[in-house]
Amino acid sequence: MQGERQITTANRIFLFSISLFLELNSSYKKNYLGRQK
Repeated sequence: MQGERQITTANRIFLFSISLFLELNSSYKKNYLGRQK
């Protein structure tokens, strides 16, 4: 039971970091493309 809980926490952190990375990536691309125009 304890091991399963740890895996769930790790998955949550992993998914959170991925979503955060994608969010930063998309906003960076918007700023970069906006400057090029």
